[in-house]
Amino acid sequence: MTFEKGFWQMAYDKGGGTGGDTGTGVDLFDPAGSGSLYESLGEARAACPVVHNDRHGGHWMVLGYEAAKEVLTRPDRFSSEGGITLDESPVSGSLIETDPPRHRELRRPLDRYFGAQHLSRYEPFVVETTDRLIGGWIDDGRCDIVAAFAGPLAASVLARVVLGLPDATDAAAILEAAEAVESGAAGVRNEAALRDLILDLITSRRSSDERTDDVLSAIVFGTTAEGPLTEAQVYNTIRLFLGAGQDTTKAAIANAVFRLTTVPHLEPRLRERSLTRGDVDELQPLDSPVVGLCRVAREAVTLEGQPIAKGDKLMVFYGAANRDANRFPDPEQLDLDRADNAHLAFGSGVHRCIGASLARLEIRIAIERLLAQVRDLRRASTAPVVFRPGVIRYPESLVVTFRPS
Repeated sequence: MTFEKGFWQMAYDKGGGTGGDTGTGVDLFDPAGSGSLYESLGEARAACPVVHNDRHGGHWMVLGYEAAKEVLTRPDRFSSEGGITLDESPVSGSLIETDPPRHRELRRPLDRYFGAQHLSRYEPFVVETTDRLIGGWIDDGRCDIVAAFAGPLAASVLARVVLGLPDATDAAAILEAAEAVESGAAGVRNEAALRDLILDLITSRRSSDERTDDVLSAIVFGTTAEGPLTEAQVYNTIRLFLGAGQDTTKAAIANAVFRLTTVPHLEPRLRERSLTRGDVDELQPLDSPVVGLCRVAREAVTLEGQPIAKGDKLMVFYGAANRDANRFPDPEQLDLDRADNAHLAFGSGVHRCIGASLARLEIRIAIERLLAQVRDLRRASTAPVVFRPGVIRYPESLVVTFRPS
């Protein structure tokens, strides 16, 4: 089904769009529609769970849960190698844009670094870093959660856990680079600085006399059945972790705090206990950090009654699928007692987010330590929160006030 311009124009008008010849479909990179994104996608999903979008070269928007699950779990029918983004991919050849069986060769050496047992050794570091960040602004009674908490925390953890960089100044460089990688219509803001950082990481690791046992070394010295990873594979995989490993976790933490300031009684409810995995997971679906990623049809298929031609691009909208009332009761409500929450915020299938356990660890500790030290979290302004447009969605800024505990 293809919706006519008038349908989407209604959605743009709600989001403050400027009107005019907008074409057919949602533009993720249009700031005017970012605030009403899920309202627009919900209207489309109610009519059909698979909708054609004429923007960005034309693609299918997969909005229903069952359709999304099928696309994500059938790499034999829907390929990642055709590009996971709507524009030209900057991470071609990395594990996220590789299909089985090659994908397994690339991912298997990295999986052990993201298991619960391996990550447990870093929990004291995450707690210490979280407390240090909170200590920097707690006496002010206010803080921008995105700039002063979620971003620096995610960057510090990425620098230490993934890249093996112990110094705090490294985290600052990682944060700057990760922000440059953020997905947007304009692409990377400082390609040269990003390239220099990645090449420095590769050169430093290769020139070291000591082989460290961490993610960066596993990438730099990685091999497949065909031999060592190519220079492009090494470079693009590191670039992938710099962007996805930092920006998505920053978004998840910022979005969780946003919910703390908007859902009545959530703060005292979470303060009553240690956060469980179920609590952390319930904070994800309404505000999926990754709005969606793409696949390409390997063959002509029919998906929810829609004929998809071989070579067609499909974008799976995780957040829209998570709000599908055909799969989840009251999907627009945050329910900490929800028994079945098989959400897609971390993806599904062979490409399920490799860093999901690390993200859960960071989110849990960030919220627990924040609530242990402050109370009465409120947004400093009554103005609507402006969400960043693009593939990764979170508030541009989230200034909150609070009382130190």
